Amino acid sequence: MGKSTVEDIRTGLPAAGKISPVADTWTPLNKLAFLAIVAYWISNRWQMEEAQVGFEPIRGSHMGLIWQG
Repeated sequence: MGKSTVEDIRTGLPAAGKISPVADTWTPLNKLAFLAIVAYWISNRWQMEEAQVGFEPIRGSHMGLIWQG
């Protein structure tokens, strides 16, 4: 990411309050696995906000779980 994009994300995150980080991994058909990290929070205007704070290739593949309830 460019420095301006990283700075935009930093200034967009709340200085106080709670942030919920969410991580997700997946392997598309091309067999290249990725990890994404997204931060979620509620703004002072009561709007849900989000910012992608990480996106990296990872080694291996990711197999999703199938719920059999």
